[in-house]
Amino acid sequence: MKDSKKLFKSLGFIGLGFCAACCLLPIVAVMFGVGTLTFLTGFLEWAGIMSIIGAVIFFAIYLARSRKALSCDVDCGCRDDDQKKAIDRRPI
Repeated sequence: MKDSKKLFKSLGFIGLGFCAACCLLPIVAVMFGVGTLTFLTGFLEWAGIMSIIGAVIFFAIYLARSRKALSCDVDCGCRDDDQKKAIDRRPI
């Protein structure tokens, strides 16, 4: 009889340990997840800022090139004489 009580007592403590681990695991996982996200946010913030700056620079380059581009390929009144001459000299 003593052996069976000892077995049930051991199984009860093992079950209690599993229950505690099962209840604590989501709390610990959330804490590590939030901590990791906070840590990564510091790096990703600078990456986002650099991406925005890069996008502005590339847009400025695109805008500058599009303003220097030839207007059209047909003889119309929207081009000046320099642009017409540049189109005529362009290889086809």
